[in-house]
Amino acid sequence: MATHRDEVLLVMQAHTIAETQIREHTKEVYRKIHRTIAERFQTAGVSNAEVEAARFIATGQFIVVIEVLDVPEMYCFKNEHKA
Repeated sequence: MATHRDEVLLVMQAHTIAETQIREHTKEVYRKIHRTIAERFQTAGVSNAEVEAARFIATGQFIVVIEVLDVPEMYCFKNEHKA
């Protein structure tokens, strides 16, 4: 967020634009991201790769929203990986 905040906010804004061409482009970008992650998960032997890819993306989106809104008490992942 610190180094690419403007880009992240631009992507978030793309989700709210009603213009058909922008929405279709945004949907296709997300489909490509999902396919890529699902393929890599499948190659790695992850069960239910497509579902897990969707969960991975959803978790990332949630983290971005709570970071942008500055709601650290909802960021339960922050301290889990510090060791």
